[in-house]
Amino acid sequence: MFGDTEIYAFGQDGKAKLYGTTGQEMLGKTLIWEVLELRHLPPYRYSHIPADVPDSKVEEYAGHKPRRILASHGQRSKALMEIFDLASSEKLSRDEKVVLVSTFSDVVVKKEFLPRLINALRTFTDEHNENLLKQADLLEQAFNDPDVWSVAWNQSSMVSDQWDTYNPYKEGEHPNWNEYDANENGVCYIREPYDLTKGSRHWEMADYLNDLPITVNEMKFEVEYGIRPLRAIYRHEIIVHNSESVDMEFAKEKSHNGMNIRSIRTL
Repeated sequence: MFGDTEIYAFGQDGKAKLYGTTGQEMLGKTLIWEVLELRHLPPYRYSHIPADVPDSKVEEYAGHKPRRILASHGQRSKALMEIFDLASSEKLSRDEKVVLVSTFSDVVVKKEFLPRLINALRTFTDEHNENLLKQADLLEQAFNDPDVWSVAWNQSSMVSDQWDTYNPYKEGEHPNWNEYDANENGVCYIREPYDLTKGSRHWEMADYLNDLPITVNEMKFEVEYGIRPLRAIYRHEIIVHNSESVDMEFAKEKSHNGMNIRSIRTL
């Protein structure tokens, strides 16, 4: 039995709320891992396959094409890490990295980064994939929703508390405190939506991928709508490719909401 891929949204208050589901989680993270394994990693060899079976005969011996996601319980963590480590390698394209990192636990994506992720999901595979397309549609909806500031994933609805947290309260600190059993110290733990403004478990995709250049389309969007781009947050500059139609005067004219543009340079 498999669950759904869930997308959560965070607004100004920082609290997680379920924004939408895609169905068929196996066409989400599992497919992403499998596709990237086949594209970028050497053939996998299960640990139980005898050493005298040559690599060319492994698939015949196993009865199927061995894959890291199908490794035995004792070997699976190590095998999957080979896939996860691709995120920091030079083998993947920028869009492949963005899609892979979206499957990692506790990752959060700020609104200004969503256009890149939406495009990456829609172009990840040539085959029609309802899960990835629905993710892209939900993210586009979130991008156009003024109440959404950031998004995150629960890659499997079988895990029910990915974006919940258990917060400690003493008597009088929570209106429903009496409904819970307190411990010997008079503290009870109440399940609540995860809060980005208070929690420390989450991490930002943009921080992890901060060496990715910003495309010209993103540049135009960032300037026009006054949302600071990834690198502008720290360097107060916008890095673009092929910026014939984007100049400093255009940027200054269109910038607002505290956007601080000091320079534009073409790579």
